Amino acid sequence: MTVARVPKGQVLQSPSYWDGATWQLDAARAKPVIPSAGRSVNPSQVRWTGSEFVAVTKVNDWFGTTVFLDRAPAAQGPWTTYARMREDPKCDPTVCNTYFASWVPFNVSGSQWMIGLSNNRWDGRVSEINRPTFLTVPPPGQFALAARCSRVQC
Repeated sequence: MTVARVPKGQVLQSPSYWDGATWQLDAARAKPVIPSAGRSVNPSQVRWTGSEFVAVTKVNDWFGTTVFLDRAPAAQGPWTTYARMREDPKCDPTVCNTYFASWVPFNVSGSQWMIGLSNNRWDGRVSEINRPTFLTVPPPGQFALAARCSRVQC
């Protein structure tokens, strides 16, 4: 994922792009900001918490089983992974998969955030599998206290 910006309130202005060191006007020089080592397909959803950016990424999307949680003080980073969790398909992986992790704009409580994860069948058959899974995760500063730390690698 790359980032671009325009002056506040001027959405029709030409954006500048982060090239890893500075903001500049050439989109071709934009560099990815979310960690990508070992992530061949890296669809990320970003959320601003009021004090930092957080991202949820379903690594290798349709084919992977790991959801990464990253954080950064600014949109251009530096981004660091603060937790990851394994989420297996609802049935045999030769038949089912999970994909597209995204933030749900709803806090379960002050100490829990919600992530939605899509589910699919490779054969396209309509079934109870084709429903989202909803996961709760503690925000970055609360992972050490999380009861689910056995499932989430803190």
